[in-house]
Amino acid sequence: QVDEHTLTDQRDQHNKDPFPIYTAIDKQCKQQKDADPWFEFTPYEAGYSLTGAFVETSNFGSKFENGRKIKNQPEIDMLYLQALCSSVLADEEEIWKWIKDPNSPPIDECHQVLLNLVNMNLAMLKDVDPSAFDKDIRAKLTDVCLSICRCLVLWIWGRKHNFHNMTDAAVPAALLKSETRDYIDTALLLNPPYFSVLREERDIDLIISLDFSEDDPFMTVREAAETCRKLKIPFPEANITSELSEKPKDFYVFKGQNTPTVIHIPLFKMVNCGDKIEAWKNKYATFQGPYSAEMITDLMKVAGKNITNNRVKLLEQIRAVTKAKLIQAMARQNPTL
Repeated sequence: QVDEHTLTDQRDQHNKDPFPIYTAIDKQCKQQKDADPWFEFTPYEAGYSLTGAFVETSNFGSKFENGRKIKNQPEIDMLYLQALCSSVLADEEEIWKWIKDPNSPPIDECHQVLLNLVNMNLAMLKDVDPSAFDKDIRAKLTDVCLSICRCLVLWIWGRKHNFHNMTDAAVPAALLKSETRDYIDTALLLNPPYFSVLREERDIDLIISLDFSEDDPFMTVREAAETCRKLKIPFPEANITSELSEKPKDFYVFKGQNTPTVIHIPLFKMVNCGDKIEAWKNKYATFQGPYSAEMITDLMKVAGKNITNNRVKLLEQIRAVTKAKLIQAMARQNPTL
């Protein structure tokens, strides 16, 4: 469904829903490999997680000068926000890595496929059978996908006014160099939103990481640990052997001194897939056509087992973290304890 609500509309829903944090990354910061690429959206604020530079979410996209809003931009709706946070084709550097063959079909074929994609989505919104467009796309897509990629890199993705248009020593220089910034899919850097969760102000004690990586199920937690080490952010070590990566177990707990506890649960593993882990990975690959209703049902069952099978272990870790937190609080109130 087309959701025209805004994120700030969710401000009064936290009594029944989890607090939502949407994440994206700053493309320029990612490509320059410096500053703070991690960007987040909540019902209250939007900005750079580690730098701490934020504006009200309703003001994201507006034009600022020296911290003062000089041109208002209406708040983006959820449809745009979800597209922004999943714009995996928005980084031209990544796209060019995928493009190898210079002998792709003419640009007009690429253009026709893009038109068919638009028409197919419009047909679905109007409750019209889109199968004719789908059939034509599938017939052409294999031959023209590289040309599509070439078209994609010419589009402007997630470009917004830079609200850091000011002089501030606390803001990295890379964020002050341009009047606009481009925001793209976090998965192009690191899929799970560790660095938004790890904001110092949030004082996180426990992270439950449900991994949906297509390849190595421990890649994300290892990369998060390494990045945290470089940035001096408290995070436990994640030492995983290659053998465990090939045949992951059901439940992993990483702990450290003065770090949050990280529970890591891979999606496909021996417990819920038996010896057919590779078959499940291939069935639910990242780059493939839409999932059928049957595929979605099967995938939800497998993902659900990751929680139901580990319910007791999850509660044990939650209680342990809660107990440690309580002891720390009591010790602060009464140092003689």
